[in-house]
Amino acid sequence: MLCVGPMRTLKANTPKLMKKAIEMALGGDSIMLKFLLERVLPRERLLALELPRVKTASDALEALGVILRALGEGLVTPTEGAALSAVAKGFCDIDAVSRLRDEVEALQNEMRERAVPR
Repeated sequence: MLCVGPMRTLKANTPKLMKKAIEMALGGDSIMLKFLLERVLPRERLLALELPRVKTASDALEALGVILRALGEGLVTPTEGAALSAVAKGFCDIDAVSRLRDEVEALQNEMRERAVPR
């Protein structure tokens, strides 16, 4: 069961609470400062990598090369490199499944054409 009363009270006092929290942080309360900064600052940084437009698995492999070079040059962290690489790999996996599906459909069509009517 949801307690609506306390939520209304909290919402009504949000500006006052925020002002107080900021005052506490500016007054030297390091825990409050950390709390506020964790909610304001992005958890991950934006990366400025020039990746190729990915339309094919070959493009994804080219993007992976860019990612690996950036990792080697220290432009991205190992965690960031792994996340970006997972995206490129995911595209390659999807592309491979799509190509296999097309091949299976082509084989099925060929088998139907070769089938001898009874």
